Amino acid sequence: FDDDLSVQGYAGYNFINWLGVEAGYTDLGDFDVKDGNSIDIVEAVHLALVLNGKFGYGLNVIAKVGAYDADISPDIPNATVKDTSETGYTYGAFLLKQFGSTFGVTGGWQYFNDVDGVDFNNYLVGINLQF
Repeated sequence: FDDDLSVQGYAGYNFINWLGVEAGYTDLGDFDVKDGNSIDIVEAVHLALVLNGKFGYGLNVIAKVGAYDADISPDIPNATVKDTSETGYTYGAFLLKQFGSTFGVTGGWQYFNDVDGVDFNNYLVGINLQF
């Protein structure tokens, strides 16, 4: 297994002040598979239910739980191995600090269960835009 940078983007909608949904894309990076013969490239899309606890001073605590669909692309030169797709569950927790009504910074963690035999713990730091 290899540590790697990941990239995530998402869009969400709040039905009420504390409950919403989110759709997202995550490039989980590259990792060595158990047999040691290849490096897999993993990309996942997810759909999640989001709970949002708003506290004072623009601080939000966010929890989400949902499902993912991951595409796994083996990177084996001159091989006939095909790409595969897997589904599973994901959940996470985040802190969001709002600066005004449209801009914030966020940090947190999202877990992807059993993607090609590997559990991913994805730690995130980013910018949050609301409109």
